[in-house]
Amino acid sequence: MDQSVIIVGGGIAGLAAACELARRRVPVTLLEASERFGGRILTQRHGSIPIELGAEFIHGRDPVLLDAIEQAGLSISEVAAANRVAVAGRLQPVNFWEKMEGIISRVDARRSDCSWAEFIARQNLEAMDRNLALAFAEGFNAADANRISAQGMLKAQRSADQMDGAWQGRVDQGYGALVSHLVRESQALGVRLTRNARVQQVRWKARRVDVVWREGRKVNTLEARAAIMAIPLGIWKTRPIWFEPPLPKKQMAVHELESGNVTKVVMIFRNRWWGESLDGFFHAPLERVPTWWSRSRRRAILTGWAGGPKADALLAVSPKQIVRACVKTLSAIFSEKISQLTKQLSAVHCHNWARDPNLREAYSYIPVNGLELPGVMAAPVADTLFFAGEFTTDDAQTGTVFGAYKTGLRAAREVCGVFSEKRGHKRGAPGG
Repeated sequence: MDQSVIIVGGGIAGLAAACELARRRVPVTLLEASERFGGRILTQRHGSIPIELGAEFIHGRDPVLLDAIEQAGLSISEVAAANRVAVAGRLQPVNFWEKMEGIISRVDARRSDCSWAEFIARQNLEAMDRNLALAFAEGFNAADANRISAQGMLKAQRSADQMDGAWQGRVDQGYGALVSHLVRESQALGVRLTRNARVQQVRWKARRVDVVWREGRKVNTLEARAAIMAIPLGIWKTRPIWFEPPLPKKQMAVHELESGNVTKVVMIFRNRWWGESLDGFFHAPLERVPTWWSRSRRRAILTGWAGGPKADALLAVSPKQIVRACVKTLSAIFSEKISQLTKQLSAVHCHNWARDPNLREAYSYIPVNGLELPGVMAAPVADTLFFAGEFTTDDAQTGTVFGAYKTGLRAAREVCGVFSEKRGHKRGAPGG
């Protein structure tokens, strides 16, 4: 048991932590509740084409994530930066990121916090810019504009500015290839990976953890020196793991942090009916599925995206109704007949993250007056319990792959820092 670690959660944060610990020769067992690793990374295939049902983009040039992708031997393609907005049945170019950065920069960090919707209501904006700004908060952040923090939006933007946040890329082989690489590396380094392990209880005291999990009908218990909790916020909220003794500070932060939903629909057509010249992102902020993007000029693929309240509304209807809403939206954006679009449609791919029993959300966002909450969730407890996941990031850029990945590295290094100290010296906040 001496200096061994249990990691709960096999998403990108948990895998990053496992590899980092194993490189430092720390014995690691990783418990994942589902049959697969990767969490909200879910790459499927349509023939030879990777279809991303979860995370898809590399947001900005974060050097840590870019290095991990390079080390995995994967390649990256830059995503077309063009943005267009649908106005009265016509597509018009729009400097989307420039507009959003300009609006967000109006937030005054010295003033008291408010919701993004309240902040936008106070601004002198044209109707289209107002609609785009509200849709940006809901879509990009999977948030309710009436609940997400304006100060959080500002902090995230300032953090993104440090890493060329407007640049976007895509892993050519699919993000799932990075997950597969991390799984192979962790196994080669001796990490014990266990699927279908639904953790039910964590009993802990200073410098000891007993983790109880169910594997089918079998109940297992494993002892370790420390544990890293890398489970999604949606699981913290809806299927809490019992901690003995409890972690009241963590549970308070879990209650206050917000998590949102996303509806993402990848539509594959027989022909690229919207033309070779139209590439990039298409915005229709008042439609049920307000954001779309094309995959590349060589492929007849369009992806639809709705976040926050619009995603909630779509998740309440049947998959067939979601597809109809998508076709209707495309008809409005491109001024094409619904019947013609339906004939062109070849295949549809989607995944309901809200109903995924091991995730229960798309990702988190910071509520009004909640800038300190990620730090509360990230803080270690008594040098024994450590925490990772996109909602523990320190730069307000929640919901990102690079954010989740870096929190896993941070938690692993915190563990190693404790292990290297003299025995008997305690850090962290007892009681969590």
